[in-house]
Amino acid sequence: MRIKRLFLYILVLALVASPVLGGYGYYDYKGYVSRDPSLIFEYTAKHHLVKDRISGTAWSQAYTPTNRNRTNSAGLLEAVAANTPAIDHVGASLEPYLRLEPAATYYFLNSATPVTQDCDVLAVKHTVCLIGTGSATISAGTATIAAGGAATDGTPFTVDVTGAGTITVTIAGSPTRVWLTNTAMAHSYVVTAGSTVTRTTEANTTTLAIGVASGGTVTYSDGYLIHTFLSSGTFTVAQAVDVEYLVVAGGGSGGAGIYAGDGGGGAGGMRTGTLAVTTGAKTVTVGGGGASKTTQGSGISGEASVFDSISSAGGGGGGANITDALDGGSGGGAGLNNAFGTGNTPPTTPSQGNDGGRATTTTSSQIGGGGGGAGAVGGTGVENGTTAIGGIGGAGAASSISGAAVTYAGGGGGGGDTRRVETPGAGGAGGGGAASITHGVAGTANTGGGGGSGGIAETGSSGAGGSGIVIVRYVAPTGTVATMLAAGTGTIVIKGKFAFARAAGVVTAILSSQAATASLAYTTTAAGNLSSFDGTTVAASTGAYTANTDLKIAITFPSSAGKYRIGVDADGAGIVQGTEANFDGAFTATTNLILGYVLHGATWIKWIKIYDKVLTNAQINAM
Repeated sequence: MRIKRLFLYILVLALVASPVLGGYGYYDYKGYVSRDPSLIFEYTAKHHLVKDRISGTAWSQAYTPTNRNRTNSAGLLEAVAANTPAIDHVGASLEPYLRLEPAATYYFLNSATPVTQDCDVLAVKHTVCLIGTGSATISAGTATIAAGGAATDGTPFTVDVTGAGTITVTIAGSPTRVWLTNTAMAHSYVVTAGSTVTRTTEANTTTLAIGVASGGTVTYSDGYLIHTFLSSGTFTVAQAVDVEYLVVAGGGSGGAGIYAGDGGGGAGGMRTGTLAVTTGAKTVTVGGGGASKTTQGSGISGEASVFDSISSAGGGGGGANITDALDGGSGGGAGLNNAFGTGNTPPTTPSQGNDGGRATTTTSSQIGGGGGGAGAVGGTGVENGTTAIGGIGGAGAASSISGAAVTYAGGGGGGGDTRRVETPGAGGAGGGGAASITHGVAGTANTGGGGGSGGIAETGSSGAGGSGIVIVRYVAPTGTVATMLAAGTGTIVIKGKFAFARAAGVVTAILSSQAATASLAYTTTAAGNLSSFDGTTVAASTGAYTANTDLKIAITFPSSAGKYRIGVDADGAGIVQGTEANFDGAFTATTNLILGYVLHGATWIKWIKIYDKVLTNAQINAM
């Protein structure tokens, strides 16, 4: 029995290490064998299968088709269901590719039973295609065209229409399908009947889930993925995760009075800690600062900031000579004989802030207190001989959640008395605004700093409170695309083809890491070069590529110290690297990769492979 078990064990080792399986491998949680642990993500159109090390990774495409079709593995046309990526089988060998295609209108009517007809067209380029024997020849009707010509099976014809009207499509032989689109290149076939059909862009919302969570601006530092929200948004969690958080509310504005001896605005409440976050969309609210006061009275309190179950209260408005300061995350500083604002309101443990400073009032002076800060009580206004010194804003508190030590939630400065030699109170460290005899200084945006007090005798105003901020971070999972992009070390290799050759003015975003930026692989406007953008500089290739021919694209980062580059294999002879560009150290990491966010023409993707190490040219060529 022992010998039998030993034999079986040796057999299993031999199978895993066999050339058929590509050498020593391992089984991941999904049960497939990976030949290289640095291959952290793979998509192949052949199996329409995503492989990676993150549970919950999925392919999705939110797209409602209009008579949308694909060529199946038997070479037959079939409909594509809603929200389903189109896997086209292309060429004589009918190899599978994921198709991404921009919008087009189909003008040739009754496309499955083609007969000669006139088509109404606009003054743009149009392309006619056919399947079967014979030809489809374009000539001018009432439209003005540069030159006519004929399309045959596999050879489309593009006509430049310079004046709108009709063109005649003359059918010869026995084609089985004919279609005419308002595009400068061939598009996939769509069935028409007695009217034109418009197909919308096919790929804008095609996404590949690659991370634990999304939302805000995502960065990487010291083993953490960090989501920073400077404005309200949504933190969407794909997997339950333990996070650290910083939630700072908006600061209160300073008080305003005739003699500028008013209280500084309290800082927004500042809360830090850890939280177990469940899957789903979590609303993130970033509180605004209290608005500046231009009339006599207490300042305006800031707005609360919220992350999941954690809420920080807005800072209290600074007091005035006729009104009390307001309570809040940190309280507003007092004015005249009125009360200072109470901090940590409502109460949290640990405390989210401190009280505002007291005012000093004598027979000759009224001197405002500083607004409370996350780290200290607001300073008390001081009379020193003939000098009135406004209370200093309470100091804020430091946090390194962003990857660097930053101080948040400083209180606003209190005002002196314009009837004395006045020294306006300084704002507290952490974004607190200083007081002024005219216009108080606003709290710094996205710190939750309180605004400084101001005087209104000369049409002055108090300083507005600074807006808040929410930052969430968690330990970056190893072997994920989001971590690799943010950490700035890896290689992305894409194989596919375009329906168009390189040309100036051609822009297609092949692979993006965020919706608004063609960041990873795209064609540029100036020359149509394949390029990559790290958010700071562009790395470009210079090699041309041929329409409807396979090409391989590789982005390597870093390619050398502080550099990255993109290379192209346009003819199967091997990767040709473009010039290195300065690398800012990371690509923007999000939860999704987006294929075809911008499309000049039809694009087919055969496979995508992403590695968390830098590959050599030889390794890329061997794929």
